[in-house]
Amino acid sequence: MRIMKESSASDGILVNALQASHNAAGVGRYALEVARGLCRRREDVHVVTRTEMADAFDLSRERLSLANVGESSWRRILFEQFSLPSLAENCRLIHFPDSASILRGGMPCLMTVHDLSFFTCEGTFTWSQTLWKKQAARLSARHALRVICSSRHTATDVASFLRVPEERIRVVYPGVTTHAGEAAPPGVSCPDEPFILAVGTLEPRKNFVRLMRSVARLHRQGPKLPLVIAGKPGWIYQDILRAPRDLGIEDAVTFAGYCSDPQLKWLYQRARMLAYVSLYEGFGFPPLEAMSYGLPVVAANVSSMPEVCEEAAIYAAPESVVEITDAIRRLHSDESLRDHLVARGREQAARFTWARTAEDLSGVFDELEVP
Repeated sequence: MRIMKESSASDGILVNALQASHNAAGVGRYALEVARGLCRRREDVHVVTRTEMADAFDLSRERLSLANVGESSWRRILFEQFSLPSLAENCRLIHFPDSASILRGGMPCLMTVHDLSFFTCEGTFTWSQTLWKKQAARLSARHALRVICSSRHTATDVASFLRVPEERIRVVYPGVTTHAGEAAPPGVSCPDEPFILAVGTLEPRKNFVRLMRSVARLHRQGPKLPLVIAGKPGWIYQDILRAPRDLGIEDAVTFAGYCSDPQLKWLYQRARMLAYVSLYEGFGFPPLEAMSYGLPVVAANVSSMPEVCEEAAIYAAPESVVEITDAIRRLHSDESLRDHLVARGREQAARFTWARTAEDLSGVFDELEVP
């Protein structure tokens, strides 16, 4: 894990962007956009990122350190725990974009918690993922000067599961990324007729199996809407891939795999609706992305979804196939409802910008005048 140290972050703020990626969603997108926004806003911000991301931040070499950790999560984690502390030795603050910061105490860290699904959704991660995530979050939260939460719902979970006092918790909402360039079709054939779109990594928490049961119910009762799922395989996803055959709807379900921003734009612009019925989300980017493109949303009525989407979506209980089915049918057939949600959705998505995220994070930095 060779470090190409172009400069020193001495006396400045080090932003850990090792998870940043042009093609990532979730934490990877957050790390990229936050680092960019903070660098534009503050001259005292220094970034550490992967070697292949050197040109992503438009920074002079004096403000950039590169690490040759590749795509391996474990190589990145080892670098963060054993190499990053020496790189950040004289920093007055180190910002982590995820719920694992430097686990040993004594360093001025600020951590971000997007969700605590590994506490709240048992069985949706492998045992090794669960063990690491729980222990890393507990230790990191114990030492962090501030814990940044992506929603008020996540802040409540942090106070409850990680026992962080409220005075060390700050809510800073992420932004929404809308692709400004041309749309491009995915690498698989998608339906020509109106279709339901679902976006997310293939893993149990995303609730894709129940969504497919709803699609099967719609095919029996009408309307026969096909489903396109855009997301790469994650973990414990075998039941998801088997579901179309088991439910007899193989011809109605398309797995589009990982989709780039241009490909997601293509899907958002052509879908009839987004169905985002996850069992738990700390924030959830796809509903706001869909709204920014004028696509109405069916969302789960749990966790942070009502907080993030407010009155710009219709809701269903994620554990009820009947409620999911009825919400999809209603949104498909009621044009006045669709028009209302499209207008409200664009307004809602416009509230979440990366510039505002950087501004709010900068305010947290300023309240931590660490000598």
